[in-house]
Amino acid sequence: MLDLFLDYGWALHSTLMVLTGIAMLRLGGSPERWIAIIGIGWVVVAHRIYHHLAPGSAWSPTFHAASDGFGLIMYLAVALRANRLYPLVIAALQLVSVLAYVAWAIDHGHAPISLPILAIAPSWGILVCMIVGIVAHVRRRRRLGSYPDWTASPIWPRVSA
Repeated sequence: MLDLFLDYGWALHSTLMVLTGIAMLRLGGSPERWIAIIGIGWVVVAHRIYHHLAPGSAWSPTFHAASDGFGLIMYLAVALRANRLYPLVIAALQLVSVLAYVAWAIDHGHAPISLPILAIAPSWGILVCMIVGIVAHVRRRRRLGSYPDWTASPIWPRVSA
């Protein structure tokens, strides 16, 4: 059962990620659009192009670690400025995935099933957070009207010349 999910779950995940991303692009504010661009880019551009260019190749932890690390940096950049909570949860889930690769690099002979589970499961959590985030945004906008997309006080002060 796990093998079937590992073989075909990516198609369901990719489809749901793209559909959720499109909804976020159409209905969301600026943070939702950034999260959608990162999510779609991460699934479609990084993973699908990689698997298209290297068909039949073994699953490459090095490529996926680099891809997930870049995704973590991008999600953190949005999460630290967005006037939303769910981007922080997305960044935390992405951190779990990146740390799975760190643990694998330290001892990749121990529990070989742990890397696929710890690297793949957070992406499903990210998908759920994206869905919950866009639904919450639409409901909040309907209830409150327009509200700020980004925090009023930036974490990094602006430098003026």
